[in-house]
Amino acid sequence: MRRARHAFAVVALVATTCAAQDSITLPHCQEEGPTIIMAQSVPTAEQIPCLDGLPQGWSLARGDINQSGSTFTFDSDRAGTGAAVFTFGDSCDVADAVSLRSDFADIERYERNIALDPSFRSERTYVFDGGCVQWIFDFDRGVSGTLTVGLDERLQFVSRADFEAAIDESFMDVDL
Repeated sequence: MRRARHAFAVVALVATTCAAQDSITLPHCQEEGPTIIMAQSVPTAEQIPCLDGLPQGWSLARGDINQSGSTFTFDSDRAGTGAAVFTFGDSCDVADAVSLRSDFADIERYERNIALDPSFRSERTYVFDGGCVQWIFDFDRGVSGTLTVGLDERLQFVSRADFEAAIDESFMDVDL
């Protein structure tokens, strides 16, 4: 019965969220709202990404969660409109990227700098079993790439098993 209520809640949230893409909120590191739906958009992913808030000057411009994955676009008061795009999917192209040390266990990190001057453009990718996360940065002319650090510091991952256990704990087992 608990699983049925949980599945119904997720279906209801997906229907609501997909219909109102511009009103999606930040995928916070809590077992609620868009993070639940985002987890369902890549059911193969062993890790669920989330953001622990945004650095000063950044705002969520748009979110899109569907059966193929999730995409969130961010604006910056310094780097410009659409300066960062965060995607969560089942695969990412890292063919021309450089492998770097990751701060996350069991998650590989790759970096591809496309341009540093006059406009910073880069891709930062995290790959894990069954999924990946990619930051695509495209800053206005003359803005330093160091603004990526604040966003990347907010990125966190929780294992799917831990995430699902927390959701199960949060749903009350009450017959109405």
